[in-house]
Amino acid sequence: LERALSKNVDQTGLNHYLVHAVDAPGVAQRAVAAADRLGSLAPQAPHLVHMPSHTYVHVGRYADATRVSQAALSAQQDLNARLATLGFAQTKNWNGHNRHFLWFATLMQGRGDLALETARRLAANAATSTTPWGEYQRGLPLRTLVRLARWGDVLEETAGAGAAERTPGMFEYARGIALARTGRVAETGVMVVSLDERVRTARTAAKPDDDLAKMMAERLATLSSQLKAEVAFARGDVDAALGAGREAIRAEEAMGGEPPLLAGGSQVALGDLLLRARRYPEAEAAFRADLALQPGSGWALRGLQVAVAAQDRGAEAQQLRAEWARAWQEADAALRAAPRS
Repeated sequence: LERALSKNVDQTGLNHYLVHAVDAPGVAQRAVAAADRLGSLAPQAPHLVHMPSHTYVHVGRYADATRVSQAALSAQQDLNARLATLGFAQTKNWNGHNRHFLWFATLMQGRGDLALETARRLAANAATSTTPWGEYQRGLPLRTLVRLARWGDVLEETAGAGAAERTPGMFEYARGIALARTGRVAETGVMVVSLDERVRTARTAAKPDDDLAKMMAERLATLSSQLKAEVAFARGDVDAALGAGREAIRAEEAMGGEPPLLAGGSQVALGDLLLRARRYPEAEAAFRADLALQPGSGWALRGLQVAVAAQDRGAEAQQLRAEWARAWQEADAALRAAPRS
């Protein structure tokens, strides 16, 4: 593909396929130039306008991923209108995928309000779905609120009738963590037991050739381990908390998905636990591991600067703080003001 592109740099298909071919951490930079070209080559094709976001999220260009995701949603709206005018039926609508990437990109930018608005739109579109994917989408607002540490909102949204049935797994995870973080750890036991049971059921039911079922089972396992980590920490068992946090990382790696289905939060969550435990060298390692997977992550940079400063490396911490400020220049004010979650 690269050899062919060197001879025909504006060929739409070659640019498109190169983005797909290196759609993974560590190699996506090979498609940056192709990603930068692709949208302008096919500005009325929603999928091709969107595709650069795959590259951008791997190289830390979250603002650009947000921009092209929004442009793709607009292009889909225009295409739908043209099809209706011409009397043609839609055969493909990429809005769900485009909006999913928009959610991830905005959350990585620290634009919590926009990420939450996007998550609520995805959840509304899946309101009547009875599939595991629909359950996952309905849980995205709660996942977003947990990442934003809006514990009061989590408790309010999980208090209503039917919340557990609408967002199974995510309900126990979000409510349990919010309870642990607000001093109500005695109430978390039922959440841990219920989520554990969901994990066992999902793993048992997942057939070897059903990739989606296996992905959804590992999603539940990731949530379960993160919940156990927070509950153990709240109870003062730091070693158990860190063990569960590391298990969450393994489950999230097994889960896969693009964009990262849980916004890649397990490494950052472990780093945060290590900060709270004042294990600063280990926290630094966790945040650096996250940055290797998600370059330019403001979530990781926020914790990394704290871990480095706590080790009396002031000049390096100052540089990291400047890098964090650049990464989160469009972030919500509340996140920019906080050095850690």
